[in-house]
Amino acid sequence: MRAYLSRLGLIDAAAAIKIAKQVRDRDDVTVWRCPKSGIIFLEGNDTEVEDYYAKKDVESDPNRSITTTGAVTHDTLWQDDDTRRAEQFSDFLRGKVWLDFGAGGGGLVNILRNTVSRAYAYELNAMQCTRMRAKSIDVLDDWSALADESLDVLTLFHVFEHLSQPIELLGGLIEKLKPRGVAIVEVPHANDFLLKQLDCGPFMRFSLWSEHLVLHTRASLEAMMRLAGLQEIVISGYQRYPLSNHLYWLRHGLPGGHELWGGIETDEFRSAYGQMLNRIDQTDTIIAVCRKPS
Repeated sequence: MRAYLSRLGLIDAAAAIKIAKQVRDRDDVTVWRCPKSGIIFLEGNDTEVEDYYAKKDVESDPNRSITTTGAVTHDTLWQDDDTRRAEQFSDFLRGKVWLDFGAGGGGLVNILRNTVSRAYAYELNAMQCTRMRAKSIDVLDDWSALADESLDVLTLFHVFEHLSQPIELLGGLIEKLKPRGVAIVEVPHANDFLLKQLDCGPFMRFSLWSEHLVLHTRASLEAMMRLAGLQEIVISGYQRYPLSNHLYWLRHGLPGGHELWGGIETDEFRSAYGQMLNRIDQTDTIIAVCRKPS
């Protein structure tokens, strides 16, 4: 990714600093941060993305986030992000023609498909496609076969950071949007509080893995949206994991604190904590909402 990001002018390749000699699932991939842009990127991952994700066994994925306490095992990979996104973006989607690119098991499409004009899902993973088709979700075999300017809304939730050539792919997807159509892109944040402020070693070792090729800042995400041809870009922060999760990382060096210690928080407290992290630009997630030019 170094050469790709440098060619786009998003990093100073010569100034990049190695921050990890390996990622959690591979010892031949190194992690770098550009001190000028703040972008975190990988070197050494030459996996063919389409083949990898198409064949990935999502049931026995060794990188799933699992914490065990006594006799109880907590799978912390999945959050109720589908419900949150349905509420957060329903105004953009209601009555529209929509493609959720990288739809996973189709949870969000399943929630919203009766509120939109038409919902398409695209997913590389064969196992997830089978699951969606069992729910009668309209799964595309080839997103490029969609007619140009046929979509009102395009969403990529925690997909963009997995792409080896994100500008080129997003540019192709934008051709399917109508003029003034909306693109929503949600990614992990390079300025995550646990990474930037707390310098939490266990969290760094856990969160840096071979599938996340780039962790973006607000500036780099906005720049990529512009390079892909989008305008009216609004970048916002969102905190998925609450203080209980952060405290558990600091105390035990493990994920799952929001499930194990979540009782210490109210909804109001979680909201306030997220707002504080947004004010200092250290949320775990950033979101771009953009439009295709007229």
